[in-house]
Amino acid sequence: MDLLGGLVERVGLTGNESLAEIINSGIIGIAPFPLNGQMYIQEVHDCFIQRAEKQQQQIKSTLDALTREIPLPSQEEDFDSTRNELVAEYLSCGIEAYFDRISSDLFDIKRKIEAEVKDRYDSNKKNLVEIPLFANARLNQEEWNCSIVSNDGTYTHKIDIKSFVPPITKEAKEKVKAFQAIYMEAISKSLREPLIGDIVMRDLQSKVAEADLSVFWIPKPFDLRIKVETIDNDPFIAASVYNRKYLVSKWNVDGELPYEHYLKEFGVSGIRNATPIKIPNSFKN
Repeated sequence: MDLLGGLVERVGLTGNESLAEIINSGIIGIAPFPLNGQMYIQEVHDCFIQRAEKQQQQIKSTLDALTREIPLPSQEEDFDSTRNELVAEYLSCGIEAYFDRISSDLFDIKRKIEAEVKDRYDSNKKNLVEIPLFANARLNQEEWNCSIVSNDGTYTHKIDIKSFVPPITKEAKEKVKAFQAIYMEAISKSLREPLIGDIVMRDLQSKVAEADLSVFWIPKPFDLRIKVETIDNDPFIAASVYNRKYLVSKWNVDGELPYEHYLKEFGVSGIRNATPIKIPNSFKN
């Protein structure tokens, strides 16, 4: 696969990796007590619990110090951002003991696929489009939907891509239940803290701190159901110089009548009509 994204460049992914190898490249925190049936001796378990509690105590002390300070107007945004990040870390301490933490960059990876498109004259051509590497869907959904708009300079193509959610194993469903239990324990503990509890309550109401569970997978090319709709560009801008007409720009607006066939028939410079003009950088400012 041809992969794109910050994590791809940072860890040197080639596109030949397995799903497990791609996920491992995005792990930024290893859980000391993974829910995989392995048991740790009580002394080790107690040590990690004490470390997590110590981290939470340090976060509380830092929050108390921030609360006592009066920020300048120019510092208020930074103070709020720091406070929110500390509360998120406090809540995460209990979860990260059991579940590996993965980088958000993992979900920004893109891959390229070919989509066959047709123009008004039924000529076939292939467009190379970027889609997320991972298809994703909520646990109660049956398929993934992705819509992409591609423009080849003459036509706009709306490309709808779908893929069915793979079966979820019984073991995975049990781990979902375990995650929900651990998450609720972390929420309950956070809500009992005066300042932290206020921020967590606010973030629960705005759904920022809500647990959002989704299934992710990499569909094989033959698992992708691709539907392409070719949309004629509607409005356009024309210039007149010495009674000579020039096509300056064209774009699509839903509901407008198409005009491309008129441009094909009456366009003098057919090459310009078919090929997008490259605007010099000096004119982009």
